[in-house]
Amino acid sequence: MHMSTNLAVHEPSNALRLVTQAYMSLLLIAFALMPAQFIAYLYFQQDPTLKFENHLFHEFAIAVATLEGLFVTYVTWRCYRSSGEPLLRWLTLGFLGFVLVYSPHGAFTEMAHRNIWLFLLYGPASRLAMSILLFVGLLCYNQPSDKRSDPRAWLIWIGLFLTMDIAVALIAYSPYAGHPAVRLSMEGGAMVFSALNVAVMFMRRIHSPLMLVFGISVGWFALSSLAFILAAPWNHMWWLAHAIFAGGFFLLSYGVVQALRTTQSFSTIYSQEEMMARLAESMADTQRALQQVQVSNQMLERLAATDPLTGAGNRRHFLEHIGAEIARAKRTGAPLSLLSLDLDHFKDINDS
Repeated sequence: MHMSTNLAVHEPSNALRLVTQAYMSLLLIAFALMPAQFIAYLYFQQDPTLKFENHLFHEFAIAVATLEGLFVTYVTWRCYRSSGEPLLRWLTLGFLGFVLVYSPHGAFTEMAHRNIWLFLLYGPASRLAMSILLFVGLLCYNQPSDKRSDPRAWLIWIGLFLTMDIAVALIAYSPYAGHPAVRLSMEGGAMVFSALNVAVMFMRRIHSPLMLVFGISVGWFALSSLAFILAAPWNHMWWLAHAIFAGGFFLLSYGVVQALRTTQSFSTIYSQEEMMARLAESMADTQRALQQVQVSNQMLERLAATDPLTGAGNRRHFLEHIGAEIARAKRTGAPLSLLSLDLDHFKDINDS
């Protein structure tokens, strides 16, 4: 009771809550759209012909991204194995597909001057695959836990991703590789599916803490695809697009690790407001339970001290009180009387 009173005293006013909520929302929107500001700056203020072509740095960056992707894939898979949440299954496939399709982008860095399309097309293909899988996962949000897919299903998906690698290589060596529609369809598709993720979250009003991280991440994925569409290989917009995608990937991987360290689920981690509401509800339930226990104890005490038939005090009640009455009589000098009654033929009365 004392705790609930303290909570009520420190509760902010409704006006302050509305203002702070609006401020937090504006901060989140500004953070989610931050990459758009950098894209606009480079597009309008920088010379698009300026380049930074460093193959070793690119290979190192892709190697780091591949290792991180494998680690995050494993962590997401562990969460899925624990909770069976369908969203986590598709997240695992999204991370895995991205790693297996994206890694040749770094391996073929030296092919940039011999076959630019073999070098370039693995990037948009990996982003397209990941955005589609994340979109399917979002559609499965809050669905009941499934049966933790058979290991053979994962092998089938791995085979599918490796087949995509071969298909991209065939496209890169085909006469159609240089057609703008090929790269634009992949990168534009990734942007569209990432934007659809954000739209579906707004439509379904999904705003749990980890899903908020998910929404900002896929929003950055959409903006990175936009930057790739506006960029040319090795110029600053191209590198910015990599950085934006990496930022979204870092955010999403943070959400996955947070899930592993807590509930191993994306849908059962609560915000501070939800936690306070749940705490207040639990305290109210506890208070009601204590009151019920007190009433039950009083009933038990009354039943233990009285005769159920007549309501008169029983022998136990007499023994508990006679000592105190004798002590009070001695202390005050007041007279103490004891009346004993014995009814004749009381058994007949009970029987009738």
